[in-house]
Amino acid sequence: MRKLFSIFAALTLSVGLWATSTTVADLTGLQAALSTEVDTVFVSQTVSLTNGTTIDAKGKVISVLKPFMAETGMIAEESSDYSVFYVEDTVSIANATILGGGDGGIYVTLKALLTMENVTISRSYRGLFVNGTVIMKNCDIVRNVCYNGGGILLANGSKLIMDGCSLSENRSLSGSGGGGAMEIQEGAFFYANNTVIANNSSSEIGGAINLYSGTAYLINCTVSGNTNQTWYGAKAGAGIGNND
Repeated sequence: MRKLFSIFAALTLSVGLWATSTTVADLTGLQAALSTEVDTVFVSQTVSLTNGTTIDAKGKVISVLKPFMAETGMIAEESSDYSVFYVEDTVSIANATILGGGDGGIYVTLKALLTMENVTISRSYRGLFVNGTVIMKNCDIVRNVCYNGGGILLANGSKLIMDGCSLSENRSLSGSGGGGAMEIQEGAFFYANNTVIANNSSSEIGGAINLYSGTAYLINCTVSGNTNQTWYGAKAGAGIGNND
């Protein structure tokens, strides 16, 4: 009888564990899943977010099927080759942890405006690719990698505003690609207030930020513990590298 009870308890626990996740293929499925009691929602392909879309994940994880990085911080042997979100217009995301694949966490198009609050982006092949404008409050970009701009890439003319955020443990991998936490390209604008940029690493210029002909304003921020390769000289910058 005791043995039967143990088997029943194990089966019950397993069913409970399985019930904490579900897989969806589009925005309709995602919104429905976020209203349930599951802990993790896997997306089987990139979800496009169009004008007026609002996502409140209520603390849930939204993930590709196989994130680019393992929980250990190492690059996974096998990962999904798509991003979680493709933002095309005015969109807001709140209270989510986003785990991206081999095409990143979130891609923001040229004319898009993305607002995020209480969002973590992690374990992606670059957390955030910005062509348009992004506003972030109380967000964390942590443990992402890419050949340049491991955490975030601000493409030419894009804008990013951060308040009360952190960028940590991100890495750039290429010998010709800098910015462990972020690369700011020509004409791009970055403003940060009360933000921590720490423990990022670059294989080229800018352990934290590679300032590549862009503009950065940091107010009441902490930049510490970032590392880079030293053979580029003084301009390489373990914190902020000047790549003009």
